[in-house]
Amino acid sequence: MYLGRDRAHVHALICMLPRAACAAAELLAGVSVPGVPEVLELHTADEPPWASLAHIPAVTLAAVAGSTTGTLEPQPADRIRALGGALCETLAGLHQQGVSYGALVPSGVWLTTGRPLLMALSSCRTSPTAERGRRDEEIVPPSALPAPFMAPETVGGRVSSQAADIYALGVLLAHATTGRFPFGEGPPEVLAYRASHGKAELHGLPADLAEAVAAALAPVPGDRPTAAELSQTSALTRTTPVADGPAPGKVIIALAAQAQETADLGEGADRDLPRRTDVATRPLHRAADGPTRSSATGQTSPAGPLTRRALLSRLATGVAGAVLGAGTSLAWTATREPADRSLPDRPLATAPLPGLPPTALWRFDDVTARTTLLRVAGAGRYLVTRGETLHAHEVRSGKEVWERPIAFGRANPVLLVGGGRILVQTRDALVLCSLGDGRTHWIDRTFHTQNTTVLELLAVEGDTVWLHMGPAAGASATTHALAAFDLAARRELWRSELPADFVYELSLTPTPAGLLVEVLPEVDPHRDPYGTRKVPLACFDRTTGRSLWQRTYEGVYSGPASAVDETGRFYVLSTGRARAYDATPGSQLWESTLRFGGQHSPLLLTGTLLCETDPVNGVVALDRDTGRTVWQQRLDEPLQWFLLGTMATSASGRTLFVPTRRQLAALDLRSGERLWQMAFVGREDPSPLQLLATPDVLIVAQPSVVFALPAV
Repeated sequence: MYLGRDRAHVHALICMLPRAACAAAELLAGVSVPGVPEVLELHTADEPPWASLAHIPAVTLAAVAGSTTGTLEPQPADRIRALGGALCETLAGLHQQGVSYGALVPSGVWLTTGRPLLMALSSCRTSPTAERGRRDEEIVPPSALPAPFMAPETVGGRVSSQAADIYALGVLLAHATTGRFPFGEGPPEVLAYRASHGKAELHGLPADLAEAVAAALAPVPGDRPTAAELSQTSALTRTTPVADGPAPGKVIIALAAQAQETADLGEGADRDLPRRTDVATRPLHRAADGPTRSSATGQTSPAGPLTRRALLSRLATGVAGAVLGAGTSLAWTATREPADRSLPDRPLATAPLPGLPPTALWRFDDVTARTTLLRVAGAGRYLVTRGETLHAHEVRSGKEVWERPIAFGRANPVLLVGGGRILVQTRDALVLCSLGDGRTHWIDRTFHTQNTTVLELLAVEGDTVWLHMGPAAGASATTHALAAFDLAARRELWRSELPADFVYELSLTPTPAGLLVEVLPEVDPHRDPYGTRKVPLACFDRTTGRSLWQRTYEGVYSGPASAVDETGRFYVLSTGRARAYDATPGSQLWESTLRFGGQHSPLLLTGTLLCETDPVNGVVALDRDTGRTVWQQRLDEPLQWFLLGTMATSASGRTLFVPTRRQLAALDLRSGERLWQMAFVGREDPSPLQLLATPDVLIVAQPSVVFALPAV
């Protein structure tokens, strides 16, 4: 099959046909079979014979679910039920027309954003009947199917039939579910003997699916159910169309890549088209394109050119554009280098199509599934940790640049300190190094003693960094302190003892009135989302470290329900309301009229807005000065607190990125309008997606994969 295009840029699949397939193609021309693309034109008198089919973006099951050994990776049983039900309906339609498919193997089943397709027209044959024999050229040769999919009666070049399609379907369903062939592997004759005299190995299949597959694998063709009968079994009955649910993530990745390649082929326009061929002069139209028909000629003419926008719009019909299959049987292959589809040399500022997510620029896979994205980027680099190693990657390509061992504190062990440098907390020292190449500027071990050590790097401003000091492992000391350190002079400026309850993870915000230090909630995946807690807040003098004041806020939701801004305002979600305080005098500034639940995302302060996500309100933006609701936007997902990740904004301040465990949405920060939304199918990791916005790129991560999207 080839991808053809006429001068109006309308695409179609051009299929070269063997003579043995011409009769079947003639039976399918002019009829509609669900799951079989429409035959647009048929030329069986030409040499070679050819047909054109409606072009629907699709990738083979073998391409997206195949392993390195040539077999299929095991797929979830529910996915195989839906696949099997759809294929039964398509086979029933083909068989009703008197056509057997003859290619029901992973490479002969195409996956789309909707239902799967059977479009190997060159393998179709007219089915033998009692009244009509079969000519020799209609016999499917032994090599047409892989041996495990060949029905016993077809071995040796004997006639293929509708019953042989059912047998191949049974093998496909068993293999796709378990990753094994029901009669093992070997020469066709050996497998035919096993199928005729042995019992299929169906261990691992659900009982009802195993029953349906066993019936399809009956050694006698007449004992096998028809496709219509098989589609009515409880194991394969589809209560909803396949298109109602999102497609597996790797299917969407492959389709997006295919669409990009198709669009790139079209950029040369007509100069690359042959001058005097049928492909160039005959219109090859899709019924779905909305063509018009000329009353004078009776020929269809295109409603308009198939632009990249139109192609991608059709690609994403019914789904939001999933890009992740990691953590499932459709996972990307883990590599230590960026994938082949890395696009480091392409412009990053490509305008996204309305409603559709942008194409991923690159991805990087971690076979150990230990990747944590740090909120540090600069000098064209971003940072991640894997285990106890710090890794730097290029923002534009995802390529790993350098790595070094680190020791983990209870929070971010790296701070961006300006000048293309980072401060790294290692096992026994503070290390200042270059973000670009990892080169060390200096190492300081004065903070690490027998009794005390650096627990956290809190914040940096200019050449001053603030540290959370605490007892070293095995030390008898129990006091915690806040320390200031001059990076240029490499000396401690001051150290101040922290209050007794400031022993967990801390957050420090430099403000004109002083250093505001907040105790963050403990990370507890089993916390009560409706519980409340007390939030201690203290202020220290910037110059001397002297304690200025301390107060406690009651009834704050147990999750990350508070934030401090650079002016000294303190925002909390407390007992159903969002509240803002002037932290220095402690006076309340406003209280929201909108009520919030305990199941919420971390608060995000951006520009003039305070943003929050919860299951009741969706995404909410409040005015930071008044608490007035500026806009609300709901997400297409039932939200619970453990699904809500930390939001991010683009460097331009125009786009808000909202992550959950299963989706990523991009919203216009001014209006809340949804710009696009991605669905991540099959993710097993329970944590929300991690985000990092750089000037041109949004980096998205989970433990097993990191990828980049254009960000505006």
